[in-house]
Amino acid sequence: MAKRLRIGDVVEIPARTGLFSAQYTHSNAEYGALIRVLEGAFTQRPKDIQSLGLSPTRYVLFCFLQSAVNRGVWKVIGNCPVPEFSQHFPLFRSGMADPQTSVVKEWWLWDGNTSWKVGALSQEECRLPERGIWTEALLIDRLEEGWNPGASGQ
Repeated sequence: MAKRLRIGDVVEIPARTGLFSAQYTHSNAEYGALIRVLEGAFTQRPKDIQSLGLSPTRYVLFCFLQSAVNRGVWKVIGNCPVPEFSQHFPLFRSGMADPQTSVVKEWWLWDGNTSWKVGALSQEECRLPERGIWTEALLIDRLEEGWNPGASGQ
């Protein structure tokens, strides 16, 4: 029987470059599990999960968390309170790239309930997470390559 995930669960994400961790922070009816990927890669699992849960956030994303855990791709290694700095639902950005230029001209922001058009993004808005659902393979690829969400944007 599959383990039912709970807010605050910390999962271990194995990759070629080490063991990464993420914490389940929110559930959204449309997008599912929201996780915050924690800073740092480890050669072995940290013993103090409570301290690990206080780690800074590398980035946030929606993913098929329950599926990854059910299939044993990722493993729940503990549960701890979501830190205050991650308790509020984050703001996301989205936009459709022009098929000919690959440039997004009109961006939208989303707060988990409502979307609104903003046109061009400010520098600060370029660092917002992109609205969408990631596969575990995409996340692992991005972790291994050291991807930084602030490097993408307009």
